[in-house]
Amino acid sequence: MVNDYVSRWLESRVRRGGRLLLYGRRKTGKTTLAKRTLRDWRYIYVGRDRMFYDVEEDTKFSWPQFRALLRKENKIIIDEFHRAPEDLFAYIHAGEGPEDLVLITSTLNYFKRFVEGDAAPLLGLFTPIEVPLLKPSELLAHFRPRTKVEFEKILFYQEPWAIGKGVEDIVSGALDFSTSLVHTAFTEEGITIGERYFHILQAIAIGKTRPSEISSYLFSHNLLPKDNPALIMKYLSNLVKTGFLHKIEVFGTKKHVYRHVSPVTQIAFYLNGKYAFYEVGKPLSFGIKVLREQVPRLVEQFVGGILADVFGGRPAKCNDPEVDVLLLSFRRPSVVAEVKWREKISKEDVARAERKLSAFDAEHRILVVPDADNVPETTLEIWDIERMVKTASSLRPRNIR
Repeated sequence: MVNDYVSRWLESRVRRGGRLLLYGRRKTGKTTLAKRTLRDWRYIYVGRDRMFYDVEEDTKFSWPQFRALLRKENKIIIDEFHRAPEDLFAYIHAGEGPEDLVLITSTLNYFKRFVEGDAAPLLGLFTPIEVPLLKPSELLAHFRPRTKVEFEKILFYQEPWAIGKGVEDIVSGALDFSTSLVHTAFTEEGITIGERYFHILQAIAIGKTRPSEISSYLFSHNLLPKDNPALIMKYLSNLVKTGFLHKIEVFGTKKHVYRHVSPVTQIAFYLNGKYAFYEVGKPLSFGIKVLREQVPRLVEQFVGGILADVFGGRPAKCNDPEVDVLLLSFRRPSVVAEVKWREKISKEDVARAERKLSAFDAEHRILVVPDADNVPETTLEIWDIERMVKTASSLRPRNIR
């Protein structure tokens, strides 16, 4: 499966011709997307040695050789373009090269030096589009889960690496995948990575989401000279820029909290940060048990993504009262939701959700459950698996974030 929205957008753009730039964190399917969508285009990969490789023809080009190719051919994809010699960007800036050209990069920040600012060599020459992790609505529309178990399985598929894998494979491979991903992403961004970054990811995974909590966690592990949140802000900023963390505002304040973007990195760093699961070699059965205990929390985040795809708005956190999902439109709550992820929902469950959500002047007050047939009568909107799948399937690509 590839990103359906980006695929349709890419196809529509290519029919008109032009120059496009795909960017995004590693392992989001950018290369697969481009190859499947642009089947008759020539695919060129730029290595770390700054040479240009045609993998299908098993050939490589220096810059002068590749420049000659650009003069002769149209419809070319250049993957990891940011590694190319500066001469390529001067060449394109001068108006040379094919009219139909797609650039791909696995950076979220470094590539901006080529497209932003008065001195950027590619400024205004390419239409950029981010290729993020697979969106909850896309996953629902594609896999159409019918049961609680099926729904829980596909939330990990936001990370394309996990598609088709069972919980055993996800648990056993999550940390190796995550640490390799972080190392590679930071290398591409030109950022030196150290132990503090991994401990920050662990701290957030186990629930230390505020800068003050993260600072205390690092200080307790002798990774900061003093317990001062100011000392970690550049690290948090880099983790946001590289696509590993969301920065989420706290409603009614100027404060923020942080959350993992990927459910796979979340579970990997939770297992290691909470239980040293990978370091001490605990049984796989223990890791699977912990993952299943964490599923309701991951479902809340997944549901938040679904509701954001449907209604728009930006995620926020509210501490008083604490709700599972809060979406803001401008500065006002537009959607609030409580997630009761169990088979049996009692009248007391419903009453508590009604009291909590009544504190918000929001257009939509929602109770999310696996099956609406098992919910007592309520004034709240009921969203269950069937309704979420139907709604996601009806969304047009432009409605998906």
